[in-house]
Amino acid sequence: MKKHLWILVITSLLACVALPARAEQILQLELTQGVQTKLPIAIADFSGEEDLGVNNQPSKVIMVDLLNSGEFNISSGKTLPSQPHSVRSVVLSQWRDLGVQDLIVGSVQAISDDRYRVALSLVSVYGDVTQAGGVAPSAVLFSQTYTVDKKDLRALGHKLSDKIYALLTGKKGVFSSKVAYVSVLPSREAKHPKFELVVADYDGHHPKTLVSSSEPIMSPAWSNDRRCLAFVSFKARRPALYKVNVFSGELTQLTAVGSVNGAPAWSPDGSTLAFASATTGVPKIYLLNLTTKEMTQLTKGISIDTEPSFSSDGRTLLFTSNRGGTPQIYQYNFANKAIERLTYSGDYNAKASTAGEYMVMLQGHDHQYNIAVQNLKTDEVTVVTDNGNDESPSWAPNGNLIIYATHLQGRPALAIVSRDGSVKINFPASQGDVNEPVWG
Repeated sequence: MKKHLWILVITSLLACVALPARAEQILQLELTQGVQTKLPIAIADFSGEEDLGVNNQPSKVIMVDLLNSGEFNISSGKTLPSQPHSVRSVVLSQWRDLGVQDLIVGSVQAISDDRYRVALSLVSVYGDVTQAGGVAPSAVLFSQTYTVDKKDLRALGHKLSDKIYALLTGKKGVFSSKVAYVSVLPSREAKHPKFELVVADYDGHHPKTLVSSSEPIMSPAWSNDRRCLAFVSFKARRPALYKVNVFSGELTQLTAVGSVNGAPAWSPDGSTLAFASATTGVPKIYLLNLTTKEMTQLTKGISIDTEPSFSSDGRTLLFTSNRGGTPQIYQYNFANKAIERLTYSGDYNAKASTAGEYMVMLQGHDHQYNIAVQNLKTDEVTVVTDNGNDESPSWAPNGNLIIYATHLQGRPALAIVSRDGSVKINFPASQGDVNEPVWG
């Protein structure tokens, strides 16, 4: 399937694909490989969170988030010398003996049946102390109090994880971000499965089904404002493009069903959708003005062109084409309409997108298909996975992580890998399968 994925996204052959999954199930993350040199930190249990349940305890959400990054060595629980809940009760010498660099302390206080006050402080263990032996203000890297509803405690935990991660690593966190994916539920009432377009937290929690159909759903793509998803639906028996509002659920058909349309990609300003269409008989790249509905054909010729992806500045467009004999990545320049081939390593390169100076793609060689990252300045290519059965890579918002589809224990599943391949995270197999992830 992978070798022909770039063609299948725009043909009705995918109407026969069935990938069983359960959208209501939580896709728990499992770190399988982290960086060799990890930042040593400690997280004390927050006071007042004991009865909230582990999924809503801010300290536990933060700990799991930072562990999932693969960049932290975390001390917690009974291994700690004490359990301070505020900066005032921290004795820095205790934590220096433990060998950690930073300490997270906090508290949760119920102020009504469904409202909570959450306080958190991040302390540099090797920071200055006062004359009385307490923590000097300069040693407090971050300290804030929030008031939230109970249902928002987990989201607050992710927000705090983003803040802590950015302060300690200098990189943007992705713990508050969303992922979208396609799942297919086996139907008891009908012979054919039910396809669903699902949005969930980055870690699989809070899945929400946006679209459900007895016909295949494919190729979800986030708008840059993260308010909408474009996708391919076989609702009218032929693939057409639709968009759905993530918040309201409003569904809009974007292309007519008179031709085969697929592989949508949003322009950075949200005004245009690039996609592949077989209007002329051979799949080519088109632009759709979302206001005027005007279609413009970008590529021509007898080759198959598909899987467009805009650069972040909107000046160029990547796409997959067999115009050189094998599927490779090409770049269309809007200023001069020039087309340049970007990939030369591997027998097969497809499904490319950029994050800054890096391009991620699916690369095939000797019938093995892995995720690869190419530095667009040096053209150096690094293969970051080795499963041999991967597809559909998608950048995280920080451009440091990549989510992709793979097979675990013989079943379709999702996984995450860092841009340099040093961190690897799996979504362990559940009762169902998921496919075509996109990070928003």
